[in-house]
Amino acid sequence: TNKIVNRLMIKTDLQEWNGNYIMKDLPKNEKIRKYLLEFLPEGQVATDDISRVMNSYGKSSIEILRARMGNSNEPVDAVVYPDYETVENLVKNADSRKYQLVPVGGTTCVTGALEPVKGKIRVSINTRNFRRVELKENYVLMGSGLTGREAESILNEYELTLGNFPESFEHSTLGGWVATKAIGQESNQYGGIENLVVGIRMIGSNGYFRDEFAPRNSEGIDVRELAIGSEGRMGLITDVAFKIQKKPERTHFKSYFFKNYEEGIKGLSKMRFHPSIVRLSDEVETSIALDGEFNSMP
Repeated sequence: TNKIVNRLMIKTDLQEWNGNYIMKDLPKNEKIRKYLLEFLPEGQVATDDISRVMNSYGKSSIEILRARMGNSNEPVDAVVYPDYETVENLVKNADSRKYQLVPVGGTTCVTGALEPVKGKIRVSINTRNFRRVELKENYVLMGSGLTGREAESILNEYELTLGNFPESFEHSTLGGWVATKAIGQESNQYGGIENLVVGIRMIGSNGYFRDEFAPRNSEGIDVRELAIGSEGRMGLITDVAFKIQKKPERTHFKSYFFKNYEEGIKGLSKMRFHPSIVRLSDEVETSIALDGEFNSMP
């Protein structure tokens, strides 16, 4: 970590940070807990400091730096963990109180979309209990709370793949991929999330929206268009239907070094084949990668 900080020329006297947000006397809102427990079981409502903090912020540089300095906005007032049976009642009741509902998956967001807005009662809806898996003849229906790694492992057992491998693959969720219009590292081969999804189930304040799980429908509202890239503003995604992709029989990884970045660009422009992923790094990026122990590929 210190090597990476030095290479990026970040000057800071902050204490070492191991992923725990600094918390100082967080205000409590016991009224909201009491209200939520009227229609949710106790195990699906959390108002403790750790749960609130860990479901209130993403992983953008500014959010991480604010957290290190103890300068983040106040976290959400409560976190709920609904399941398929309780989510509709939750959304309907919370909307009647004008609560700000924020869907949360793996908290890998880097756009600042998760950061709480001041002046509103805020409730994070964690999607971890949405874990449906139904393998059909030509698509697979999967719960929005599954992480990329979990979903891929399930499909690999059938020699199938999702074909979407963002750098947040280990922690980001399928619902998060849809809401942020994610694109993976093998998009040359499989395309972005909008090319992989054939149907979506999403719940708003007036109940469920559901796509007919087909490649195209010429009538009615296409829920995919509402949900993809919505950042959670149109509703809470509960399930996503993906195209079935055959897993490659063999996968090969090769690394090459060029004299400089410009030579690398020339080399890529002359390639006669089209790999599913190509990454060209400059000197600083290459040094960081070699110094670290990170592996974002499945």
